[in-house]
Amino acid sequence: MRKTPIFVLKSGRVMTEERVIVNGQRTASMDRALTSRFEIPSTFENRRRSSLATITRRRFAPAIVSAKRSPVDGVSDELNLIASQELDQAPARRRARSAFVELQQQIDHCLFKKAPIGIRSEEWYERNSKGDEIFCKSWLPEAGVEIKAAVCFCHGYGSTCTFFFDGIAKQIAGYGYGVYAIDHPGFGLSDGLHGHIPSFDDLADNAIEQFTKMKGRPELRNVPRFLFGQSMGGAIALKIHLKEPRAWDGLILVAPMCKISEDVKPPKLVLNALILMSTLFPKAKLFPKKDLSELFFRDPSKRKLCDYDVICYDDQTRLKTAVELLNATRDIEMQVDKVSLPLLILHGAADRVTDPTVSKFLHEQAISQDKTLKLYPGGYHCILEDFFSVRKSPKFFHSVNPNFPMSIFEYNGSAVVAMVGKNCFAIASDRRLGVQLQTIATDFQRISKIHDHLFIGLSGLATDVQTLFGPYLCQPVIAGLGEDNKPFICTMDSIGAKNSIVNLDLLGSGKSCVHNDAVHRRWNIFLRLRNEEAEELFETISQALLSSVDRDCLSGWGGHVYVVTPNEVKERILKGRMD
Repeated sequence: MRKTPIFVLKSGRVMTEERVIVNGQRTASMDRALTSRFEIPSTFENRRRSSLATITRRRFAPAIVSAKRSPVDGVSDELNLIASQELDQAPARRRARSAFVELQQQIDHCLFKKAPIGIRSEEWYERNSKGDEIFCKSWLPEAGVEIKAAVCFCHGYGSTCTFFFDGIAKQIAGYGYGVYAIDHPGFGLSDGLHGHIPSFDDLADNAIEQFTKMKGRPELRNVPRFLFGQSMGGAIALKIHLKEPRAWDGLILVAPMCKISEDVKPPKLVLNALILMSTLFPKAKLFPKKDLSELFFRDPSKRKLCDYDVICYDDQTRLKTAVELLNATRDIEMQVDKVSLPLLILHGAADRVTDPTVSKFLHEQAISQDKTLKLYPGGYHCILEDFFSVRKSPKFFHSVNPNFPMSIFEYNGSAVVAMVGKNCFAIASDRRLGVQLQTIATDFQRISKIHDHLFIGLSGLATDVQTLFGPYLCQPVIAGLGEDNKPFICTMDSIGAKNSIVNLDLLGSGKSCVHNDAVHRRWNIFLRLRNEEAEELFETISQALLSSVDRDCLSGWGGHVYVVTPNEVKERILKGRMD
């Protein structure tokens, strides 16, 4: 006989209870605890009053019990006890998230460490038409910034909008967009049995219901509305569009789950058996559990960070859930020729969770007049979360695959810098073409003259200017002299809305005036140097451009600089070397 400690969460406190186990078998007190915490399939409902010893021997009972979560490295024993609790129901997940939320914001990841300042976020619960409490969250630009468009996000299978996407949403909001998201029923902080999807159509209907409420908020009147879906959320976003084709202004999909590859689709006989079993035991977990973190993230350190997402569902897939996912993708596959919204698809070319060739299929079959597909060489499934952090370890990524881009915003290359001086302005761009170290110097002009007092810079490739979503990688930088010869700089986003100007007061000249880390983090930098004369301004912008882009070998090929005064335009070429 031995005693085993059992940990139970009561009123937010971790309590320890001892239960007796004889010869490896649970006693009646243990079985009462288990039967009260885990659901038994409805097939056995009429046998609930039989002996508890019989219950423990039921064939399908082990398939219902959740696997124990691995300990989280670097956290206290108390937090690990909380994370190891049964999370099948929403109240337990909410307690676990409350315990970890402060720690999550401190993890070593660019999304959290370099989040824009002043982002306003709000969390609340909405009760849907089925009576379930749905967790909702918004991220808005800093006070005083007009919202340019609304982005409504659908998360992927097992995920939540409260962890990695919290950092992504802050980055998007930092560019002047309002971001809104929900946790789907059965996932994250929303009501429902964890990981259970009784109906995929219900997921889409719930999202429509919640997003309709969000679109009615005062700050979103008369602004464009975009659907944004990742992985399974991409399938939900497509379902939403197919259900209400004219309710949105555009569709953004990241590694969408929109068709099951023939390589992984079960044989027809197996599929029929699966469907039959799902009607008998819909909540049962019979699929083997796999650690997918190696397929989600290329960066090993990122895989470890997944442990901090304590409310994600990483257990075995429930039978009904598996069938609903198969049915949903089959339904979408039959209707891809009805996709008509402006469409942007982003997918890692090395993704083995959702097949990038399926994204090509969607792009080819969609009838959208404006559609763009971006495949990222070397990218895994979670390209947004992975790409934002690769700056931390560029040597690792180059050693794995020299074609792997540092960021989705860096894939087409180039930097554009604009500065204002005393009665003059300067605008400059690098001369790189290529990805990371596989680059060449070109004479391609990224800066165009509108007239002698107005210039525009476009980063990226010239082809990106042609479509609505193309400028996603080449937002324009505009610099000029006004009617009173007063210099100005500004930028516009992908839909033509004017961005606010970044205004920094710096003294002196040379590269010490420019925050290289800011240049490193964003391609388009807008600085005001109030007392710089034309020649000083040329020196400052040249040092800023070369110091920032050469620092991590993203360019090394020099730059193209224009310095404009009321009386003349000076054009100069900067030469550099990769070493």
